[in-house]
Amino acid sequence: MSGINLQALAEVVAANPGGKGADRFPIANKILEWARQIQTPEEDASPLQRAVFAAPVGRAALEGLWAPELLALIKAERKWPGRWSVSQIKAQADDAVRRLRDVEMRLSRGDQLNQEDLQWRDRRRAAIQHCQDIAVMAQSGVQV
Repeated sequence: MSGINLQALAEVVAANPGGKGADRFPIANKILEWARQIQTPEEDASPLQRAVFAAPVGRAALEGLWAPELLALIKAERKWPGRWSVSQIKAQADDAVRRLRDVEMRLSRGDQLNQEDLQWRDRRRAAIQHCQDIAVMAQSGVQV
């Protein structure tokens, strides 16, 4: 956070005490939410995202082409994906994975594809590449 935004956060925290008697420090989740409202985090990868994509589950997601769905879950839930979550992500990603493989197979054969399929493939490949970049950041030890 920038200096001015940290000062703004300190002002918000001081003006919004926690507890029933409003005599306590606000809980951390509230402070983090206020911080997010004051300064939106950069579109970089969080330490959790980096750890997940450095772990076997992240590598499997990249290999299985369901990494964008895994990233969306991590961003939404902000917790390590469990077995049940992973199974749900894979099921959710199944149509997209199948479509990507189909589009790329047709491209490799030299088939003519419509613009919508090509644009969708480009967006999907960009999302997968973003996840791959997160894995590379984790492996190289780049700090947020």
